[in-house]
Amino acid sequence: MSSSTARAINDAGDIVGDSTFGGGLSNATLWRNGAVIVLPGIGGEARAINNAGQIAGIYAVTEAGSNGPTVVAYQAARWDNYVLSTLGGPNSQAYDINDAGVVVGEMFSSEGYIRPVRWDGTVATDLGTLAGEFAAAFGINNAGQIVGTGLKASIFDPASTFEQRAFLWDGPSIIDLTSLLDSETLTAGWVLESANDINDQGWIVGSAYNTLTDARRGFVLAPVPEPETWAMLLAGLGLIGAIARRRVTVV
Repeated sequence: MSSSTARAINDAGDIVGDSTFGGGLSNATLWRNGAVIVLPGIGGEARAINNAGQIAGIYAVTEAGSNGPTVVAYQAARWDNYVLSTLGGPNSQAYDINDAGVVVGEMFSSEGYIRPVRWDGTVATDLGTLAGEFAAAFGINNAGQIVGTGLKASIFDPASTFEQRAFLWDGPSIIDLTSLLDSETLTAGWVLESANDINDQGWIVGSAYNTLTDARRGFVLAPVPEPETWAMLLAGLGLIGAIARRRVTVV
């Protein structure tokens, strides 16, 4: 093994990631009880593992070349008991998996746009976008709540500035988390660019951007006991603000 990266761990201590041998393409890899297990799939990356041992990630679609295999596309994948299955899509990536085996990620549409999707088995469901054509789902909890990022406006809009916004999908549509911030936080210039993960208590983590100072910070968005409110902590700022929950259901 010439290099390796660990990306996720489950409650049993199983670790997944990728490794390379001799400078070739990466291999999705599982570290379990001291053993290194190379999973099927050339050019693979294992990105998430649930408590049932199911793994989600990507593998490379390759073509033979004069200097070895050439990657022509990546496909979302799931490994069950070390067996690889594709989740569909000519170009797709999986980022997370919950304990029910539901996988989330992104997939190119027939028009060539990147769409946020959830796979229940091999059935892909488009989650919709925040008015733009590009979005991706990065995290899912055991309640089925999904978080990610997307463009807030269409790329065909002449006024579009390609701004990203964090979203929460709680069915049946996605919600721009920035739209729920209180006026004080918005006036201070903060927007939530990307939601990267959500736990079973409904806590969301991601990255925030200040349009006035050009600063970037991590954020934690957490449910609080009071009805119809959340609290936001912008890590590194010590700033706590209340935001209206509105249509969002929080477990």
